Amino acid sequence: MLAFLDREEILETALPSRESDIPLSVEEQSILDLLRQRGASFVIDLAHAAELAPSVVRDALWSLMTRSLVTNDHFDVVRRGRQEPPATTESRAALRRPARTRPEGRWSLLPWTNATSPETQAVLMASRLLHRYGIAARELALCDPWMPPWRILYEVLSRMELAGEVRRGYFAEGLSGAQFALPEACRLLQEQHLPSTATAPVILLHSLDPANLYGAGAPLDIPLLDGGTRSFSRRSGNWITLRAGKPVLLVEQHAKKLTALASASREEVEAAVALLPSLCQARGNVRHKLTVDEWNGQPVTSTEGRELLEKAGFVRDYLGMTLYAVWR
Repeated sequence: MLAFLDREEILETALPSRESDIPLSVEEQSILDLLRQRGASFVIDLAHAAELAPSVVRDALWSLMTRSLVTNDHFDVVRRGRQEPPATTESRAALRRPARTRPEGRWSLLPWTNATSPETQAVLMASRLLHRYGIAARELALCDPWMPPWRILYEVLSRMELAGEVRRGYFAEGLSGAQFALPEACRLLQEQHLPSTATAPVILLHSLDPANLYGAGAPLDIPLLDGGTRSFSRRSGNWITLRAGKPVLLVEQHAKKLTALASASREEVEAAVALLPSLCQARGNVRHKLTVDEWNGQPVTSTEGRELLEKAGFVRDYLGMTLYAVWR
């Protein structure tokens, strides 16, 4: 489980419970002791001090990270994920090899504390939920595995309501039960009820972005005009476009499958399609082209989606529509 916390929040947050109490390996314990002695350190320095191959040190550090014991000050390390050690043991000559061109950042211990009371933790988590979404509701709390049970959050939020810090009401359709909102969130919601949202931009969100509240495992489903809902998986290859908080276009399987919602106007769908080329420019995206095979469940070349994609720079490529990043 990966979480992003402000530095000041770490000292107020208790060490999360781990699924097992498996003892640390010799290498993991050695690296942990070195970090306690030396403070934040680079992999190569830890490898020299522990007399271990850098790959072994990286593997030990990743294991310690999964136990919520260490962290890294460079996000690219997390983005790349765990690196498997080589099939054969590296020789000491590995210590003399040039450092990798990709930055690895420094590793350090996480200053968890177990002295924080459950009451303080509940207040901290309720505030975190409110400032993340503006609104606190049962479904939103379930999105975060770090959150305490809703019955505990409900009690804390009720006390915050009595203190005038939040307001209770029914703010977001589709969210059940009592909802609590910050005063600023209430004001912004009221502004959304002004005569028109025509100037609201169409935005592209990754399906796993915390700001996306639609899809499987999320608070809201994709609504359909004829009733029912549309299945939408929250996974790495899926995106969603929204306008004024409402879904416009579903982008699935790295854009191979597009679904324009019937509730969206042609203008909104066209604006959503115009955002697709930005997927080629996303950091860490090694894909040099986007190929759309399906539009609303039909071969894309025989649908109205073909014209919209052509306006965005796509060209016909056999049975699909392809955008080559090098042409942009």
